[in-house]
Amino acid sequence: MSASFGRVSRLRPAPDWLTFCWLVGSMALAVLPHLPRLPLWMPLLFLLAVMERASHFRWKRRPLPSWLRLVLTLLCIAGVWSSYGTILGRQAGVALLCTMLALKLSETFRSRDVFLLISLAYFIVITQFLFDQSIYLAVYLLAVAVIITATLIVNEAQPARDVRTPVRDWHGAPDVLRRAGWMLLQGLPLMLALFALFPRLGTPLWGVPEDALYGKTGISDHMEPGSIRDLFIDDSPAFRVDFAGDARPSQGRLYWRGPVLWHFDGAAWCREAPCIQDDGKDPQPRRIGKILGEVDQPLRYSVTLEPTQQLWLFALDTPVSPPRGFMGLEVDYTLHRTRPVTRTFQYDMTSDTGYQKNTRTDGRLTDRGLQLPDDRNPRTRALAEDLRAQFGEDSRALVTHVLQTFRQENYRYSFTPPPLGFHTVDDFLFETREGYCEYYSSAFTFLMRAAGIPARVVTGYQGGEYMGDPEYLLVRQSDAHAWSEVWLEGEGWVRVDPTAAVAPERVDRGALAALAGQRRGVWDYPWVRELRNQLDTVHRVWTDWVLKFDQARQKALLQPVGIDELSSSTAILLLTGIIITVTTVVMWLLLRVQWIGGLDPASRAYARFCRKLSRRGVPRSAAEGPEDFAERAAAVYGEVAEDIRRITRLYIQQRYTRAGDDAGLTLLRRAVRSFRVRGRRSSSAA
Repeated sequence: MSASFGRVSRLRPAPDWLTFCWLVGSMALAVLPHLPRLPLWMPLLFLLAVMERASHFRWKRRPLPSWLRLVLTLLCIAGVWSSYGTILGRQAGVALLCTMLALKLSETFRSRDVFLLISLAYFIVITQFLFDQSIYLAVYLLAVAVIITATLIVNEAQPARDVRTPVRDWHGAPDVLRRAGWMLLQGLPLMLALFALFPRLGTPLWGVPEDALYGKTGISDHMEPGSIRDLFIDDSPAFRVDFAGDARPSQGRLYWRGPVLWHFDGAAWCREAPCIQDDGKDPQPRRIGKILGEVDQPLRYSVTLEPTQQLWLFALDTPVSPPRGFMGLEVDYTLHRTRPVTRTFQYDMTSDTGYQKNTRTDGRLTDRGLQLPDDRNPRTRALAEDLRAQFGEDSRALVTHVLQTFRQENYRYSFTPPPLGFHTVDDFLFETREGYCEYYSSAFTFLMRAAGIPARVVTGYQGGEYMGDPEYLLVRQSDAHAWSEVWLEGEGWVRVDPTAAVAPERVDRGALAALAGQRRGVWDYPWVRELRNQLDTVHRVWTDWVLKFDQARQKALLQPVGIDELSSSTAILLLTGIIITVTTVVMWLLLRVQWIGGLDPASRAYARFCRKLSRRGVPRSAAEGPEDFAERAAAVYGEVAEDIRRITRLYIQQRYTRAGDDAGLTLLRRAVRSFRVRGRRSSSAA
């Protein structure tokens, strides 16, 4: 028994300093993308665990006693609970895994402990996709997987087993990484097969709702000064649009409608969803087909929305086709889902850019469109009374006059407006006179309501950028916009964009052009923006071929091979066949590589020369010497006889004489590389 235990000890020794360094590096890279989501004490815990184990390796300090590690474990679990209010769910669960990773590092005494840590690091790498599924993160995690696998190789080559292996030195790191990459590459065919054949699920397994609102930005059902300006800083994609046929709406027509805001408390606009239900009783939204009837100018397109963790969807101007699934459209044309958008979501839409909204009088909506706080903005109220006295019942003329005022007087479109006081609209209209789109839409809507014209604020996006081949429209968070709608007798709800009156280039060329000279960061430089656009095209391909690979695409992939429905038995049969095929090919390649790798450099070059002749019908027999083979081959292909004899002389010189050197080996390799069998095969040769 003792001999047996002694052998196990030699095969599985304690990790050394080199293995420890590889292990810490791979763990740090695996946890790194989670770092912004972890409380501050967790990175400190990881750092302390590394220092504690490093002191053991370098100065032979005694490890922490078992009772102290138990106390630390209980304290860390309590810390996770305190930070997240639970130890379950995506964020809390991942935080607990990271904590366990750090604690396990403090008790890494044997090689099997390293295996456990490596396995945990692999699992933490996978958990990154619970929060982000971009191609950039996928590339990063693939590199991390290579490093973790390299750590596995280094741990396997402990000194007691393989003293002379080059992986036991930092100079062998490139070779270790190459071997790790080759190991992962062998699993690539199987990974692709599993991706294509694994049953697709309607919703992700990780759809845990309590983490739904973490760390995401976008249009919300709340607007106050600065809220949309903050989105302008975010240049990340909001959604992408593919128009059907040759449709390519101009920039001025690209108003992407989002939440409609009705209630103003003097500082902020909000939605108050219950008050805008059509009849006040039915909680289900009305179908748009019942509202609009016939469509005069249909515009069809497909929207691929990035995860927003919110309910709102976006449609161009007036949506006229109810999308399928858990979606609905309210009477103010707000499009939404019944569940938050937690991953990339695609839906098909039809819009009518020429439709007039609700031309008939709706008392409940128009009354709601006149709501104002009683104690705010007295100067604006006085101005509204003067305008109403000036224009009488001609609401259209009043609207036109206000827009001309914005256009002709000293109002300015600004990314950094001065702060506003208690009477926000008064301060903006009469004092500061500069602001972003939410300033203008808020002030204009307030002024209209004060003048007795029903009005509401509409939030969403305006514009976008056409790019890619095939062409698609990319709408970024920085394209977020707010405008107004007023109800005019005989016209219904009419869109009015007061920002366009101040800065028409905002609508024609986007917010970035309108704020020329007010740079947000390095991404505003043209070459940086062009690079980002190119990367987005790559991201779109990733989204189309990977993230959107659902049941329908899986079915379309398998139908050409005669599989209409992928049952479990069919999937198992296909996977078994693919595994056997892949294993056979990999084994053949490994054996071939092993045979070639066992030869010296001169023999490898000569073997390549023999393969070239063999493919032309002159194989070398096992009992045939180099000179005999050369003469036989020269007799068959006389035009290259001298080349054949020269290569044979170089090979013999390198392989069987003392005259072999690096220069001769280089000549042999060049001669074999440039050797081509020319001429016709001699009929008299054997």
